Amino acid sequence: MECYNKGINILEIFRTNRSLNGLICAHCQSEEVIRYGTYNKKQRYKCKTCKRTFTDFTNSPLNMCHFLNKWPAFIKCTIMGLSLRKSARLIGVSYITLFYWRHKFLIALKNVKNTEFIGLVEVADTFLAYSLKGQKGIDNRAPRKCGRKYKYLLGEKVCVLIATDQSENTACRATLNLGFNKRCVDAAIGNLVSKENTLAFSQKPAYSSFCRDKKITFYNSSIKEYKINLGENYLNNFLNWMLRFKGIASKYTNNYLAWFKFVFRINFDDTSIGIRELIKIMSSEYISEINSSICKQRLDVA
Repeated sequence: MECYNKGINILEIFRTNRSLNGLICAHCQSEEVIRYGTYNKKQRYKCKTCKRTFTDFTNSPLNMCHFLNKWPAFIKCTIMGLSLRKSARLIGVSYITLFYWRHKFLIALKNVKNTEFIGLVEVADTFLAYSLKGQKGIDNRAPRKCGRKYKYLLGEKVCVLIATDQSENTACRATLNLGFNKRCVDAAIGNLVSKENTLAFSQKPAYSSFCRDKKITFYNSSIKEYKINLGENYLNNFLNWMLRFKGIASKYTNNYLAWFKFVFRINFDDTSIGIRELIKIMSSEYISEINSSICKQRLDVA
């Protein structure tokens, strides 16, 4: 792991990528920015519009991080899918610290905007039991052996919806549902499809209702005998990949969907080139997450 720490200058990557199209304020996105000295060998800037100061790491996953040189090795462990405890032993950082690093990194990936779909779009979904893993003070939790069984459209469920086109452009979204309806579909892909697209999906009224509202042509697999192989294969691969974590808190599902999409679907590797690419993507996204706000994440209700 040490070779990644020495070979990749994360400060230089951030500085270069964030100033690629000119300096902008990390707080208000204004272009009225001036240099304002240095602090701990980091260049500081001041915005003439909002009067606030910032560095190249402000509003990024690395903001206020004490171990910047360990991030390349951490990203390599993330790409490899290692557990937090094993990563902590390899990197020499507490696994609790790595927990917050992981989710700040994944939130940055999640914020990368999806591109609009082209042509035929296959949609698949699954429903997962709602998990409160790691949460303290849970009221009214039924014993595992005699707890109520989850049934389709009954109780709190996590709906994971995957949409992918023929060019493998993919959008993923998880929502908390008391029922599956066209609002769930619209929240996931409503801004990515248009009349020029054709949707293919399994037999569920929510999809056909969504398509009629959007005036989108659609194929129902039960009627047209069309198999949604791309969508279902992607969903099955994601569920199999998730087995390594032995269960996650449902509120972090969208973070893991973003992880799977960027590390596996786009085929990033664990070489220094792949790690640099991930760092560039991370540096392009402005997030304001801190440790306390990560713990307070919640799934959107559809």
